[in-house]
Amino acid sequence: MEERIRDIERIFLAGNTEVESKSDLVKIVEKPCLAVCEDLYDKNILTYWSSSNKDKPDKSFVLIRYESLDDNNKAIADRLLRENKITEDTVLDSGNNLEDNYGKGICISIESNPDMLVSDVSAQLKELASAFKHQDILYNTYSPQDLTKEYNSRIYGQEKSYKFPHIDSMVPFIVSKKTQEDGSVSFDTKKAAQMLDWLYDEESGNMYKDKETLRRHKSYLESKKEQSSKQGFIPKRPVTSR
Repeated sequence: MEERIRDIERIFLAGNTEVESKSDLVKIVEKPCLAVCEDLYDKNILTYWSSSNKDKPDKSFVLIRYESLDDNNKAIADRLLRENKITEDTVLDSGNNLEDNYGKGICISIESNPDMLVSDVSAQLKELASAFKHQDILYNTYSPQDLTKEYNSRIYGQEKSYKFPHIDSMVPFIVSKKTQEDGSVSFDTKKAAQMLDWLYDEESGNMYKDKETLRRHKSYLESKKEQSSKQGFIPKRPVTSR
């Protein structure tokens, strides 16, 4: 028989549990939410909580860190929020108010009940998330601009950086260097990567937390390259006889 929500045991793990690869998701995500979390992982979008189980069957949801979205996906999220197709995360959803540390969260959810088929919940959640597009990965990575923002936030109280994960608060200061010309500050991302035991990518000038994060970045670039190649391809006209 096909599984229903009443058959799903609750998985209760912290929202910041380390995910080193897509295969880890099955250990921390309940089955009705697994397909949508895997889809969002493939799109390089950061999820941090989900729920659909027999203990809390009335609402099935997945939470996304808004600041993990690129500008295009933020615009999509903003539109979905205006259309009431998704909502902002609240303490009632995740049990945490993380806005101070990581910015706001958004909630993809449906009303559910113990008798709902797992496959139906899965399909509906995945359909709601289908509006989001594949993007470059913006978490587990820092650019020189990210370090600049961290520095300016801490020194001058400027716009807060909502990067994930937070790095050692001293790193931006240690790798900063004022230029003699105008006194502006530059940052050595390669040195920061060495300090944190992350990976430095010469091509982008960014540092990445691990091989998986760098792989996802490279995979995104490759997909964009293939997409551009297809869009620029003009098929030859077939030769016809008269």
